[in-house]
Amino acid sequence: MATLTSSAPAAYAALSNLLDTACTAAGVPFFTSEILQNQPPAYIFLEALDNHSFTIEGMEYTYTESYDITGSCRYVAGDVGGNTYINIMNETYTLFTTIVMQTVVENRGGNGVAVLGITSYPSPFEIKAGFARYQAIPGNFGGGQAGWQGVLDWSFSLRAYIAPQ
Repeated sequence: MATLTSSAPAAYAALSNLLDTACTAAGVPFFTSEILQNQPPAYIFLEALDNHSFTIEGMEYTYTESYDITGSCRYVAGDVGGNTYINIMNETYTLFTTIVMQTVVENRGGNGVAVLGITSYPSPFEIKAGFARYQAIPGNFGGGQAGWQGVLDWSFSLRAYIAPQ
């Protein structure tokens, strides 16, 4: 009986480790589970593995595995005047571009370099930016609304060739 493996767990773990390292270097908290209280003023959250699918590619039963890894960047500000929304948006996008995007771009593979540094089978052959959705919402301090927060949800799409073993 053949077993169909998946590159998704290794890719999720690799991206989690790379983001954790980048966040530590930048002094930004990194989480892989929901924050229920004591929300830090800025953080990055790796959320889910979505849209996982397998498509037959040939008569030898080779599959293309496709999936998305999703997360978010959040920046929370107390009651501040002036250009609150613009400042919060700029800070949120700074988290996204300098930590998340930079980490993925530096580990996107190509020219003999493995995607996300994964060298064991199965490994993804491609990672592409999916979406980035920004919104400003009320902040939550001590269980009540105070200030504002920027939330930028993001995704990356990955693909791998998989063959039953």
